[in-house]
Amino acid sequence: MTLIFMNTWLACLPSPNLEGWTADKQYYVVTESDPSPIPFNEYFSLTVNVLDSLDGKPLNDVVSVMVDANMPAHEHGMNEIPSMTVLDDGRFNAEGLKWFMSGEWAIEVFVTNEEGLTDVATFLYECCES
Repeated sequence: MTLIFMNTWLACLPSPNLEGWTADKQYYVVTESDPSPIPFNEYFSLTVNVLDSLDGKPLNDVVSVMVDANMPAHEHGMNEIPSMTVLDDGRFNAEGLKWFMSGEWAIEVFVTNEEGLTDVATFLYECCES
């Protein structure tokens, strides 16, 4: 319950760095959008860092990451498929995200470990002025 409240609260900020635990509390995920705040109907990217705790070490070298977004109220996702790259510092970067409708979006960060097990962090974000 706390995680849901925290994510909802963060979504009210004008230019959030969305962060929090995955659903099974395996990883702490820190994201940053570029540009920030996320624009309406324009491409943006999302940089992702995966940690083992709030003050923990990055786990980027032992996990893989995929990013997606959808509108829960409308039951659909984006019209775009983001591409994933690994940055020189080891963080992940999702490029080519684009929100074509205003309203609440759910950013989903899927973290998969070396054994193939996946956990997901979901961040709610109210988009944007059209």
